[in-house]
Amino acid sequence: GKADILRLQGKQQLALVSYDHALSIEPDNIRALAGKGDVLFALGNLSEALVTYEEKIRLNGSDLRTLFNVAEIHSRLNQPDQAIASYDKVLLLDPRNVSALVGEGDAFYTLKNYILALRSYDSVLNIDTKSIRALTGRGDILLLQKDFTGSIISYNTLLKIDPKNV
Repeated sequence: GKADILRLQGKQQLALVSYDHALSIEPDNIRALAGKGDVLFALGNLSEALVTYEEKIRLNGSDLRTLFNVAEIHSRLNQPDQAIASYDKVLLLDPRNVSALVGEGDAFYTLKNYILALRSYDSVLNIDTKSIRALTGRGDILLLQKDFTGSIISYNTLLKIDPKNV
């Protein structure tokens, strides 16, 4: 609708007003909730976006994009436990979702749960052998664990893929 067009045109504030109007008429409008959540997320209003996305999930709990956005918000709010729980919901629906696996690995890394972080990063690398974030996280963890050979292998692979990143 109109709000979606405004959002795509970058007119976030006007889109937000339009989504709010649609929700005042139909509070359970899943499309308006998703759009409003996306606008709030883009504007950096993470707490409000989270509330909006959670309402959408209550109505339709199987939308991967919304579940992923909730996980990303928890990550940005430095809530790794909640991020992991949200990434797990994404992975239940799509076990090969590389972005969710990387996010989960990063959250485990934040919690210093290096075993589970490594497992997440290794799962990513089984799907996408060139994942820069997974290779970096894997190399960093192996270095912390004094597995210098494994760390060098990860960093060398990373260097071959993206020499500017190392």
